[in-house]
Amino acid sequence: MGEPTPSSVTPSSLEYDHSAGVLIIEADTYGGLMPPPTAKHVAELSIYGDGLVVVGREEEGLGVGTDRVVITGHLSEEELKRLLSSIAGGGFFQLEDRYLPSPAAPDMPWRHVTVNLLDTSKTVSIYPFDVADAPQAFWDVYNQVVDLYPSDATVFTPTSGTLTATDLGPVDALPGGRQSQVAPWDTPLVGIDLAEATEGAHLEGEQYRVVEEYLLRYPPGQLFGSQEGQAYRVLLEADLPWEDTEPQP
Repeated sequence: MGEPTPSSVTPSSLEYDHSAGVLIIEADTYGGLMPPPTAKHVAELSIYGDGLVVVGREEEGLGVGTDRVVITGHLSEEELKRLLSSIAGGGFFQLEDRYLPSPAAPDMPWRHVTVNLLDTSKTVSIYPFDVADAPQAFWDVYNQVVDLYPSDATVFTPTSGTLTATDLGPVDALPGGRQSQVAPWDTPLVGIDLAEATEGAHLEGEQYRVVEEYLLRYPPGQLFGSQEGQAYRVLLEADLPWEDTEPQP
């Protein structure tokens, strides 16, 4: 391993903000050499101050508004306190901020765990995500967190989101034979012109459902062509209500 980043902290207490929308724990694997996003990114595990648990899993049946199947549930205050106590007792706050080999292979995903308390915040990241020399204390915490599954788990189904279209220029000018890979965008069916979505168009209810179902006909990363012959890359990002919650003062 290369030299770790020295940032050991010892929290004075495990008290946390109990407000909705305040992120207390997050674990995720993301980044590296990836294609342009085609959906809203959801972390592997997020826990908020009001006990809301959001799980993002790689499963079949994935829609197009999120990049993982989203499951929500809740932990009680006592359950969350026990989890924080276990994390602290496992030595998480004494770990360094980053662990990566030297030299490090480029373009690989990172893996991290973040804990936010009232008096301190701590993120421990490893690179690449499966680096063998990462401390056992990190793996113990990461595995404990991502294995968490709330007893009241429910699959989240988005009903609104933002469609953003990136203009790639004329279809005929696309390089590398990509012209043949462009699918027609059915404006009358979906009810929105791609040229009107370059700054982001918010969709709700039936219109969101129609666009979602239309995109599900095609593989991720599909390019679309307008009736005017322009090529577009399309991104549909579902609204995640818990991310819009304003913490109470």
